[in-house]
Amino acid sequence: MEWFWLAIAFVIYIICAYLTYKEEWRNEWWYIPVSCTFGTVLVFIWYYVVKYIGDKDRIYFYSLCWDAILVGVYYFLPILFFGVKLDRYGIAGLVLMTAGLILLKLRH
Repeated sequence: MEWFWLAIAFVIYIICAYLTYKEEWRNEWWYIPVSCTFGTVLVFIWYYVVKYIGDKDRIYFYSLCWDAILVGVYYFLPILFFGVKLDRYGIAGLVLMTAGLILLKLRH
């Protein structure tokens, strides 16, 4: 069941990232209320799923997946769709972050 909610969160995070980087949307009157609504929905999903998982190890793994989705969307979507360029430090940071997530995931 938590995988369903992760997929929903993934879609919502993509929408939120578009809201963040799309200048014409960011300048609209509805930007803040819509963004806050999406943020509230994401927080609700997080606590709803954690309440019903119950097992600490599964909660930890779920949190790793949740963070990977959040970081993946907000780090890679701007590079792929909004022309954000990385310098060598940004690239090194992405490599280290990805390596860390892989190491944590391999533990399970």
